[in-house]
Amino acid sequence: MKKLFLLILAPFILFSTLPAQITQKEADDIVKQRLIGETKPHAVYAINDVQSEGYTVVTTSGETLELEYSCWVYFVEYDGETNGKYLIVKASNGNLLEINTKKDNGPGDLPEWRFVPIEIPFTDYPLSDTFCIWSNVEPDNTPTLIMINSYEVLDKYITCGEGSYPEVDFSKHTLLLTIGVNTQSLRPIVNVDKSLYQLSDNEYLLNIELKLFSNGSSSNSRWISAIITHKLDAESIITVNITSITTLCKLHNISYPSEGNLIIIRNNEDLEKHIECIDNSYYSNIDFSKHTLLLTSGFAIYVAYLSNSVLKKTGENRYDINLYLYGFLAKPSEWIEQISISKLSSEVEISLNVYYY
Repeated sequence: MKKLFLLILAPFILFSTLPAQITQKEADDIVKQRLIGETKPHAVYAINDVQSEGYTVVTTSGETLELEYSCWVYFVEYDGETNGKYLIVKASNGNLLEINTKKDNGPGDLPEWRFVPIEIPFTDYPLSDTFCIWSNVEPDNTPTLIMINSYEVLDKYITCGEGSYPEVDFSKHTLLLTIGVNTQSLRPIVNVDKSLYQLSDNEYLLNIELKLFSNGSSSNSRWISAIITHKLDAESIITVNITSITTLCKLHNISYPSEGNLIIIRNNEDLEKHIECIDNSYYSNIDFSKHTLLLTSGFAIYVAYLSNSVLKKTGENRYDINLYLYGFLAKPSEWIEQISISKLSSEVEISLNVYYY
């Protein structure tokens, strides 16, 4: 058996504020910090216990790596590649050593190593650059997650007034569409934040944080999250965790007729008449040179939520937006829904049609 001489790609990184002996959690955090920004799909494995000086890592090709000090040992495996890397965290002070390998599947006993949960990169899949909206995505009291790996499935959940929706390379990516109802508060939703974690080889956690207006009564508002991540197989198990916080955003000058009301927001001046955010810039990312915000509201004789929405082109510069609201509990309530689409010129007319059932 020959010893493996590997290229050191990064020098030791000193974490001077850490204690004399690094715990497993601290070592995990050091490794996760190092991997921030890593875009290639990967998994991280670790030996359960701190390894003493002289411990030898044996690769799948029969080569060895002898460690010269006590440390925590990690291996980063990249999907579909035989190139990986070891991350060695010195137990005494948290120094990090990064070692690349080529044509190697990792340690020979890798199946026995501990899987380290990591945050998974993703990109949002907005429809705001199109004349398309999410449709046929009726929520329930518990969140519904739809794993989409083909256009055949995606077609079921989008309608377009004209044009088409953004492309997705389903050979490399999966679209995770999650729909739910805000049952924790009757306040309308400002925004939805997401984070995705891989907990094991096939288990994932999707965190959804609902950001709520500080005023305005509303029905149980529907929310939608659409993100694109690396390709997931049908056996993947994804748990959805929902939390909510109240922001300092406020609504102004909103009416609630039973037939529904539509406010077309084409610029920041229009926005400021109806929405004010003090603590942050939830709406600052709306480029009104490219997008239009449709703010709809109404009144129902029962607690209601949006179960479906359809955008149709009915003529030259004319569109219909149809909202279908489902009700339960005989309690009158107001409702608010926001839809962002591609820029509408001032000549365009939109008619709002609201259906209760």
